[in-house]
Amino acid sequence: MVTLGTDVLEQEFGKITTDVLSQSRNSRAIRHRNSDRVVGYAFVEFKEGVSAFPAVHTEIVAGSKIGETFRRRSVPYSRDDVCVFEYSMSPKLKGSFLREEDSCFVKQVEVFVGEEQAHYASVIEVYSPPVRFDGVYDKTGVSEKVKRFLDRQFS
Repeated sequence: MVTLGTDVLEQEFGKITTDVLSQSRNSRAIRHRNSDRVVGYAFVEFKEGVSAFPAVHTEIVAGSKIGETFRRRSVPYSRDDVCVFEYSMSPKLKGSFLREEDSCFVKQVEVFVGEEQAHYASVIEVYSPPVRFDGVYDKTGVSEKVKRFLDRQFS
């Protein structure tokens, strides 16, 4: 079974809820919370693979979590980790997470669905400390672009 970003957060923080902060036809920003505080964010850019599963996509844009929806519907699902890095948190992000640490971990993943592995989405996942990952890497050189995107979101 594929480990989802929400699986990682629930393992660390317990039951989480997800709030859709913004959504358009092509993108979505979400915030994950437990009972006490914000524990993560995800920024989604939907790709051409949304057309492969229109009913599932309709459910997702109505507010369902991507991975959990494909999992529940027994649709094959995979995640390709593109980069994982430590991100220096702005005061705004630190305040959101209610943490004193100076950095958090960020992961960018590409999501593929169905037997044909249609490219469904590109997702930037931001994890509250104390979530950490063992390896830090950048397969395609995108981490600087992701950092600039996050700087705009949390400045």
